[in-house]
Amino acid sequence: MYFLIGMWGGPQREYAGIKFFLNLIWLCLMLIALLALYFACGKTFDMLLMMERAPFALDGVVWWGMSAIKVIWVLLFIGFAIKVPVFPFHTWLPLAHVEAPTAISVVLAGILLKLGVYGMLRINYTMLPDAVWWFAGAFAVLGMINVLGCHVCPGAKRPEENGLPFPSFKS
Repeated sequence: MYFLIGMWGGPQREYAGIKFFLNLIWLCLMLIALLALYFACGKTFDMLLMMERAPFALDGVVWWGMSAIKVIWVLLFIGFAIKVPVFPFHTWLPLAHVEAPTAISVVLAGILLKLGVYGMLRINYTMLPDAVWWFAGAFAVLGMINVLGCHVCPGAKRPEENGLPFPSFKS
């Protein structure tokens, strides 16, 4: 996606591509969390086994003053929040939509954003359900900020500015 936006995009394609790439560097957090789950669950990526083993394998383990399950949940959430994009990880999307060629913009809106939501539902909620209840309040606040931001931000922009991609945030 970086090369497709950066090479064949609009006038600010290099900036949009670099911003897209720099935001995706944060996905290394998701990789760290998945590797922690891999080693804690007996070196397997079998989703069913990981769902069974993760709560027991990480029970009582503390990282950075929090339980390991909560730390892994936060790392996974940040990775998926960048894909969705959830506030405050949303700044790459408007520029990427405007500067990307039409076909790439369709891929961004139709596939990439939905994969973030699917990942949250499939991995965060099914594998680590106990941590979901711990983060429910923060998750609700982020959801309200996203909904309000999607309605306020396009109204604050002039029509010739990039207010078009904000409906993608709502999906």
